[in-house]
Amino acid sequence: MKQPELYIISDLHLCDGGPCEDFRSDDERALVSFLFHVSRRPAATLIINGDFIDFVQIQPRPRMWYDARLGPSEAESLEKLELALEAHAPVFDALRRVVASGHTLRFHIGNHDLDLIWPRVQARLRARLGGREAAAISFGTEYRQAGLYVEHGHQADPANRFPDQPRVIHLDPQGVPRLERCWGTRLVEEFFNKLEALDGCEMLDNVRPRMQAALIIIRHALRHRELHATLYAGAHLVFEVLRSLESEEDVTRAAEELGVNRRILGWLASIAGWLGLGRTELTAKSATPGLHVPSLQQAYAYGARLRDSEQLAHLAPFGSDEARAQQAGRVPKQATSAQAAYQAPLAQRILTRARQIATQHPQLQAVCFGHTHQAIAEMLRIDDGPGWPLAPSAARYFNSGSWTRTLDLSDLPPHQATFEVLRNPQHYRAGRDFLRVTWPDDPACPRVETLRWE
Repeated sequence: MKQPELYIISDLHLCDGGPCEDFRSDDERALVSFLFHVSRRPAATLIINGDFIDFVQIQPRPRMWYDARLGPSEAESLEKLELALEAHAPVFDALRRVVASGHTLRFHIGNHDLDLIWPRVQARLRARLGGREAAAISFGTEYRQAGLYVEHGHQADPANRFPDQPRVIHLDPQGVPRLERCWGTRLVEEFFNKLEALDGCEMLDNVRPRMQAALIIIRHALRHRELHATLYAGAHLVFEVLRSLESEEDVTRAAEELGVNRRILGWLASIAGWLGLGRTELTAKSATPGLHVPSLQQAYAYGARLRDSEQLAHLAPFGSDEARAQQAGRVPKQATSAQAAYQAPLAQRILTRARQIATQHPQLQAVCFGHTHQAIAEMLRIDDGPGWPLAPSAARYFNSGSWTRTLDLSDLPPHQATFEVLRNPQHYRAGRDFLRVTWPDDPACPRVETLRWE
C-alpha cells in the first residue's frame, strides 16, 4: 500500500499576541495558506514537529512557575493554551480544516511546548481542532515509519534537554503535579521575556548563534543603565550555577551541559562581579561571594575591579573574540561553506544524535529534526544529495527549519553584528520552511524535499 505524502513543519512559536509574540500577522496568513494547500491534498499526514505553541513565552501573570526546577501546573498550562487559541484563531481554524478533510495531524512535543503532555491540554486542543474527527489527532515525541524518523531534536541540546523525557511531571511540596524546567526554559522565562518587553527588543530571542547574541546584548546593556535590571536577572541565573561548582572539572562539565565554551562562564563570572551579584554576603575576607573555583573567583574579582574603576564593556573579558580582533585590526575571515555552518557545538550535537539514531535503526533513510531553526536548504548542502549525510549509515539528516523570523549572525561580518542590527526587523529572515516526504518508488525509501512556502 502506497504511503500518503507527509508534511513536516516546526518551530512556529505561536504566543498570546503580547510583547513576546514572534508569529506575526503576515506569518499567520502564510501559514493559513499552507494549511489550506495541505487540506486539499488527496491524502496526507501533517506533523507539527515541536515548539508549535510557545508556552514558555506566554506569561499572563508574573512567575508562572514554582521554583528553579518546577514549572506550571496543568491548570496553568491550560490557561496559557486558551490565550494562544484566542490570539491565533485563523491558524486553529485552518488546522481544523486539515483534520476535517480526512488527514492525520500529529503534534510532537518540544522544549517550548512541553505543556502538550498534559491530558487536559491535549483534550482541549482536540476539541478545538477535531470535533468528531478527534481520533485523527495524536501527540508524541517521535515518529518512525517507512524509513523515516522524526523528532523535535531538543534532547541533543544540553540547555534544553530533559534527563528522563517523557517523565517530566513531578510533584511540588504541596503535592501539585508540575512540569519540569530545563535551563533553557529558565533563561527564556526569567531573562529573555523581560528583555523582549523592552521597546524594540521583541525579536532578540530569534538570533542565532544564541551565545554570540547574548554577548552583543550584554555589551550593549552594560552601557545603558535602563537595561541593568534585565541584565541582572539573566546574570543571576548563571551566577546560581557558578556558585554550585566546586572544582575546575565542575566548570568544564557545566559548560558542556549549558552548550557553551567554558571561557564564556569566566566572562559571565566577570559580569557578575561588575553587577555586584552576591555583594550583600561580602565579608572582610571574601571578595568573591559564594564562588569556590579559583578561575571563577579571579574572573569575578576582575569584573568587580572594572566596576570600581568605572571601566565598561569594551575591555576584555566582556568583548567577543571577533570584537577584540577587529579592534586590533585583525578581522577574522568569515566562514561561508556549509561545513563551517555546522561546526557550532549545538549543530555538532544535533548531527551526533541523528547519526546515533540512524545507527540504531539501520533501516532508516531519513532523520528529521527541528529545534535549530536552520533548514538544510540547497545552500547548506555539502554534496549533491539532499539533506546532510549521516555516515557510516545510509541515512540523511533533514531539518524542518522554522516559521518565525530568524537572524543568523554568521551571515554578517563581525563589525556589522551590533545591537542595532539585532533590533532591526529588516535583517531577519522569514522562515516558512517545510519538509515534504513521499515514497515514489519504494515504500521503505522516503524522498524528502526541503521547501519554503512563498
